[in-house]
Amino acid sequence: MRTNIIALSAILLIAASCNTEESKVKNAAKDFIEQNVAGDKGDITFGNVDSTRYITKERFQKMRANALTLPDFNGKISYTSNTPTYKLLYVPATYSITNKNGKQQKVKRIFYSDETGENIVAVIGN
Repeated sequence: MRTNIIALSAILLIAASCNTEESKVKNAAKDFIEQNVAGDKGDITFGNVDSTRYITKERFQKMRANALTLPDFNGKISYTSNTPTYKLLYVPATYSITNKNGKQQKVKRIFYSDETGENIVAVIGN
């Protein structure tokens, strides 16, 4: 009985920490969108948070350079951190932007954060 309680407590603790990590990444991405994308974004929807360790420094720099060409960022992006961590968390997001013709257009982006989940360090178009 005592073993079951300890195991259940451990599972709940792990689940709670994962939820906290997911919330941090989604909040960081939402703040990043609000600060860097002009105009009405409509509803922002997020997918599931995941992680990767396979982003090289060169790939990281290329991701940042390519992000500057995305129409929703108008050639300028303000990141809260300039250094990627070994492990990056990422979350896909969908939101609306106003295109060159003045029409609302849905865009999909993937936001990468450092391992704390609090700092967006890169974004890519999807």
